Amino acid sequence: MLDTSPSRTTMAGLADDLSLALDTAWGHLMRGAADRRSGFHTIGLGTTGLDGTPQLRTVVLRRTDREQRELFLHTDIRARKIPEILAKPEVGVLGYCQDSKTQLRLSGVATIHHDDGIARAAWERAQEMSRRCYRVPIAPGSAIERPTDEPEALPVPGDPNAGFEAFAVVRVTIHRLEWLYLAITGHRRARYEWRDGALTATWLVP
Repeated sequence: MLDTSPSRTTMAGLADDLSLALDTAWGHLMRGAADRRSGFHTIGLGTTGLDGTPQLRTVVLRRTDREQRELFLHTDIRARKIPEILAKPEVGVLGYCQDSKTQLRLSGVATIHHDDGIARAAWERAQEMSRRCYRVPIAPGSAIERPTDEPEALPVPGDPNAGFEAFAVVRVTIHRLEWLYLAITGHRRARYEWRDGALTATWLVP
């Protein structure tokens, strides 16, 4: 992975090198999936609601595969984003890191993985505290009268698969990436698009 620390990635290099800027962007996404202290560990996921309105929520970036241009997120199969993605799989992703002064805007197509090999592998990597979220007996976003009415996870001692039936992975294949770097010496912005396996890149006015 490209070292994106200030000592290696300088404004001088990013100012005129589209390839280096793209390496830096993917480096941020890879680090975001691996390091919860990264500004890209939590990102915004945008979908189209069933009523046609834009929907946006914060999600945790769980895994990044640069070679396949894929991001992986975890969710509850009962969540409202699931039918939205199934109806219209085109999604947007937004992330910003204060430390690196970098914004990433991505567009792609989402695929839902539920009760399959990808979901199983992700479930086995998940920590117990994360698995508990999927043992709650009612769907996320369900109406309750008081905050104290929030149901607790069902107790299932000794069963590592409890909750797996509600667990899902959202895989986003990226088709467009916009990188914005904010610097006092001059901002830089670039767009990268993949069409039929071919990459086109261009600088943009920040």
